[in-house]
Amino acid sequence: MSFIKDVIEYIESIPVPKRRTFTYSMTTNGVLLDKYMNYLAESPF
Repeated sequence: MSFIKDVIEYIESIPVPKRRTFTYSMTTNGVLLDKYMNYLAESPF
């Protein structure tokens, strides 16, 4: 999860033209989903 947070933080810090957007997706088996569900649900992406 720390890698995912680092990647998102890096991408969000890059200045990009307004016509470009980034979309995030993740595939999971759900084993640790309850541990990180709040972070994922509250994130603006």
